[in-house]
Amino acid sequence: DEKEYFKAYHQALLDGKCHSDFIRIMMIGPENVGKSSVIKIFTHQGLGELVDPTQVIDNTGEILDLKAYNMWNREVYDIQDVLKRKVLLLIEAIRKKQNSLRYQQHEPVPAGQDMDDLTTDDQFTNTADDTLQISPKSDNMETIGAHSSSSIQDLSDNISNIDQQTLADTLTKDNTDLLFESDPNQAESITGLAKYFNILFKDYPQYRLTMKDNKHIENSQFGKLWDFGGQAMYQITHHPFMSGNSIYILVFNIAQDIHQPVMKRDGQPANYTYIQSMAEWLTSTIGSYSGNDHVTVNFDGVDQDYSLPIIILIATHGDQVQNKDERKRRFDQFEQSLVEYLPSFKNHICSSRIIFDCNPNDTSDNVESERQRCCLQLHNIIKTFVNDLPFMQLSIPSRWYIMATLLHSCGSSGENSKGESTNGINNGIKIGNVMSLQEIKELALDVKLYENDDSMRDMLLYLHETGEILFCQHEGIQEMVVCNLVWLLNIFRAIIVLDLDDIKSATVKHDYVIARKTGKMSCKCVDYAVAQFNLNETEKKFILKLLECYDIICPMEDNQYLVPYLLQTASHQLDISGYQTSEWLYIGYDEDIISYIPDGIYHSLVSACYKKWDYPHVELYYRSAKFCLRDDHHYIILKKERSSIAVQYCYQNDEDNELTKWIISKVEISIAEKRPHEAIEDLLSLIVRERLPKFKRAEAAYSVECTLCHKPTTITSHAPTNPVLIQCTKCNGFFKSQSLQDWKFDSQDRVIATQDQIQPHANGNIVKTVDVCDAKGQLVKVSILNPSASAQSYLSDKIYDQIGCDWKRLARNLRISNTEIKTIVGNNPGDNNQQCIDMLDSYYNCKGSNFTKLVLVEALVASGLRSVAEENHLIEIEDTTND
Repeated sequence: DEKEYFKAYHQALLDGKCHSDFIRIMMIGPENVGKSSVIKIFTHQGLGELVDPTQVIDNTGEILDLKAYNMWNREVYDIQDVLKRKVLLLIEAIRKKQNSLRYQQHEPVPAGQDMDDLTTDDQFTNTADDTLQISPKSDNMETIGAHSSSSIQDLSDNISNIDQQTLADTLTKDNTDLLFESDPNQAESITGLAKYFNILFKDYPQYRLTMKDNKHIENSQFGKLWDFGGQAMYQITHHPFMSGNSIYILVFNIAQDIHQPVMKRDGQPANYTYIQSMAEWLTSTIGSYSGNDHVTVNFDGVDQDYSLPIIILIATHGDQVQNKDERKRRFDQFEQSLVEYLPSFKNHICSSRIIFDCNPNDTSDNVESERQRCCLQLHNIIKTFVNDLPFMQLSIPSRWYIMATLLHSCGSSGENSKGESTNGINNGIKIGNVMSLQEIKELALDVKLYENDDSMRDMLLYLHETGEILFCQHEGIQEMVVCNLVWLLNIFRAIIVLDLDDIKSATVKHDYVIARKTGKMSCKCVDYAVAQFNLNETEKKFILKLLECYDIICPMEDNQYLVPYLLQTASHQLDISGYQTSEWLYIGYDEDIISYIPDGIYHSLVSACYKKWDYPHVELYYRSAKFCLRDDHHYIILKKERSSIAVQYCYQNDEDNELTKWIISKVEISIAEKRPHEAIEDLLSLIVRERLPKFKRAEAAYSVECTLCHKPTTITSHAPTNPVLIQCTKCNGFFKSQSLQDWKFDSQDRVIATQDQIQPHANGNIVKTVDVCDAKGQLVKVSILNPSASAQSYLSDKIYDQIGCDWKRLARNLRISNTEIKTIVGNNPGDNNQQCIDMLDSYYNCKGSNFTKLVLVEALVASGLRSVAEENHLIEIEDTTND
């Protein structure tokens, strides 16, 4: 009866566990290569005459059964139905287990009870702690989120005492106290449990009728297909949705050479090549994963090792290359060129040799048969990886699936025909499009799914990884949750792909045309784009902040936003003719580590520089920008190169020699004092650590062009007596670098401290006086004894205690990413002292000898912890007679 199922549901909350059975399958690649067509073939929808281009991202809603793939089964599974069935399956299994125990103990079985209910199915197993597990549990399965829950456990005895009234009668407001003769105060708790149970239970009779015919659904793992728009302007929006715990399918057009320009849908060539587009995708995708995990899979009897995330390479347009051997040759050549261009990524790439025919006009038997073969081959590769991925070996609390079904059951993914947001309300439960962590907690408490804060965060991270929600971690929107991803993606599309044909306002239309030419969008355009969604004030404020945090927009002072990614035509090129220019200085990375800097990193850098330099005048061009810093007499130019950011300055070239000399002197003083290239290096390093955590330990470096071999070389190899004479790391020749002179690397204060900064110490050591920024951004002078000494020798328990809960602020001033900070917190929850120790140890392991006493002092002062530095004698206090 209903009471039985309710008791089983409660038991599922207490100790039920499920496999991690969902993974995202991401289709990525350049525009117009056929990603959407492959999805249609793969999900048996057939090909129409024309597949519309994907805009931004399409969370297709297509759910693939990864274990029971059937080319002739055209059913597309619904994520809400699959989630609900998995939870109901667990409840049914627990109910059977309880009846079986009653039968074994010779207790009466309810009249009409099916004898099949007295045994559990093979796919249900008892774990060592006597909890029920859906699906056979592998030996290496890891249980996560298994925290004790007193708030749920307190109800167990009361649930057992429910009398034989029907659940519907018992759970009415007037009768809830009858359930708890020993403790009437628990009535409110049992009502909370009933809220969600009633949502599930209304479908239970129908589910039981079809359960035996659909066992494969409950026993399977499922892949959720996402289609990422290939146009370059969309890639800035992809970062929030990237995950190392997904499988990526990289699609290319086999009829095109990898070094040719990408062909757009209108038949015109793009201003970037296939190899550049592939580098964009691979660097952004692989770089977004902070781990170094590997997986070993067996293909054709051979064990092969891959790094995460997995990239499966497939091709399309096979119909345009008739010869089979030529198709294979082109596939292999494309793969080889890709690996040569991006050698550090080769261990992530699985070369499938799958080539799809996407011609919608060809439905011959041979072509259909070949498509089916390609689908089955791709499915088997995906399934092989899924079976061995660590993420899919997890055992998760059943309440996590229950929360996911709750979000879907209450309509959180809903959207009306106008694209307006629809917050879900069901059984008195309200789900917002955007919710704070506190609101999620209150919801979980309301329906008795709450264990503790740590478990709740684990749950939200899991749902984020599986694509159910967006769990924001950026400062400013930290721990906000987007429950309706369809709604969010529609807003992204509305802003970036503003349809001029639908715009009635001549002002907005004009402003958007200007945005495409200047990279600056008026607030009117953004307001117009989001107006259709009827956002409340909280939602609008959050959306604008989220767009800013991910550098999709950057607020300007004149009611505009910087949107450099909208500049997609080569006609918008920087022209500095008529200016006197410095030599280029390059800030970047070793190409063996980071072979390519994505456009998204450059766009974020432009926004960061704009904020850092206090909102100066800026002109945007295709992959370049020109800044005029306040009170300066020159421009700073940024230009994106393959694996570096090129920096140059230019200034007025006047016929008046006296005026020219005056301008040059002002420029030289500004460069020497403001060090704009150092600010750019710092910001680039910070952005790479945040957006490409895979490379968080990579060090940015300065390079110049060798005048002998014309190749870039780092500037670390100075000649002994001349700071601008460099030995090239490529040809080993010495050359004099004009770039180092232009950027004032030849200044004495950049090689050794100037004499007025150095004072002899009583014991013969050196005291150096330096300017550092305090917590308010003001420059202050501090004197440091032996500033180049290792900071590690000055760290002590006293320092750790004094830093205390301020260690996160110190970490951010050391440019440690939020991802690393979060990991440190997770490893030692609630222990500020150990978290501080781990943070500084990790930083020392990363920086080594570069973690000097000076670096530590600068970070402490910037964090408002100067007193800590003084009390531990890291700073020399003036007027001290004896040290």
